[in-house]
Amino acid sequence: MSLKFRRIIYLAFIILFLITAPILILYTSGYRYDWRWHKIQKTGSLAIKPSPTDSDIYVNNELQTGSRSDSTLRLNNLLPDEYNVKITRDNYYDWQKKLRVESGLTTFVNQAALFKKQLPEKIIDAAIATTSVSPDKNLMAYTSQAETGFDLGILNFATGQKNPVALESASPLAFSDWSDNGKKIIIKQDKKILVVDAEKLIVAYDLTAIIKSAAGVKKIEWGGGTDYILYYLVYNDLWRLNLTTSNKEKIWQFDTEKNTAPTNEFTVYGNQLYYIDSSSTGSFLTRVTDWQADTKVQLLGLPASSHFQLKKINNDIISIIDPQKEKVYLWDAKNGKLIMEGVAKDLKLDQKNQRLIVAGEFEIYVFDLGTQNKELITRYGQIISDTDWIPALDYLTFVLDNTINITELDGRDVRNTIQLARMEKITDLHVDESGKNLYFIGTLAGKTGLYKLEIQ
Repeated sequence: MSLKFRRIIYLAFIILFLITAPILILYTSGYRYDWRWHKIQKTGSLAIKPSPTDSDIYVNNELQTGSRSDSTLRLNNLLPDEYNVKITRDNYYDWQKKLRVESGLTTFVNQAALFKKQLPEKIIDAAIATTSVSPDKNLMAYTSQAETGFDLGILNFATGQKNPVALESASPLAFSDWSDNGKKIIIKQDKKILVVDAEKLIVAYDLTAIIKSAAGVKKIEWGGGTDYILYYLVYNDLWRLNLTTSNKEKIWQFDTEKNTAPTNEFTVYGNQLYYIDSSSTGSFLTRVTDWQADTKVQLLGLPASSHFQLKKINNDIISIIDPQKEKVYLWDAKNGKLIMEGVAKDLKLDQKNQRLIVAGEFEIYVFDLGTQNKELITRYGQIISDTDWIPALDYLTFVLDNTINITELDGRDVRNTIQLARMEKITDLHVDESGKNLYFIGTLAGKTGLYKLEIQ
């Protein structure tokens, strides 16, 4: 081989190296040639984690068979574009969404949940009147109408056991308030106020003998995160009752001045009393500290109304709702400020105490207590009722036109919304602590009962 020929080969390799090296560097750095736009672009990725984790994943109608790490399928080196992602599984409703992959970024799908195609199962064949679920979503108290009156029962969501409470009533029973630990519930029976132990399935206390004017009680609630301290309002007097000792004391007397409406609503946070102070000129959220009259402060001016309801959302937030006018206010008791005002008839706090469902007749919003942002989730021309969270997932459920629906919070593209079940009438929709089952009062073929619907 001549020297001249060797030099030609040498130069050829140098030229080849100078051409291929940049290409290899760009390729290993995630760059690809986009034939559609005729230019080199940095690629992005898709990371998809479905639930159930063994669901089939399609991207642009192609089944993805690659391995998954921590149940997540990761697709790398995707050119910037929109991709149709579809997740399927036998006997489940499909999940589908068009997602944008950006250059140099990963598009995550962490909450792609599929829900079962199931028929509701009637678990109590009786004329269920009302239900109430404990704060931890482990127990449901329910009343049913029998031939001789009304019965009370407790359903354990985890075990499925349905146990009667030793209580017979000729008149309807009304649920008032659960203790924070979910062990006791206050029930109003005609002119009586009862405390039922949901674990022992007995009437633990009949407050009628302790509260001499039980029929005149306007409101009663648990205090201090306990299941033995009660606060109750009789006429214009606020009392504190210790169930373990039966000791009661009057701790506050509300104003009874001329043109001042009687107070019906209050709530107690530690040593602070909050109540609605109403008169002909308007209403005010008012606070008193240590039960001292000179600490009374009007915190928030409200429209004149006798229908306001006060409720503790968590350890920091108080809600003020006028269900007739569908007005809601959220007051931050810790920082002493109004954080939200809007239209709603119901509020539901999620398991993490971070977000609220704010539900009106025709719209559902989600309010983030941390960022204080409110996002519209859905809007309909029919009345929405009975909203609830699906625990551990960014999904919520609601009843629309006697149909149970589930929708996701992910607002990219179109929100996946599915219809699970429809009956002649559906009320009292609840989700258990696991998020795997829905419970509701349903009417089918003219007969009412308590139903269970398995969704996961």
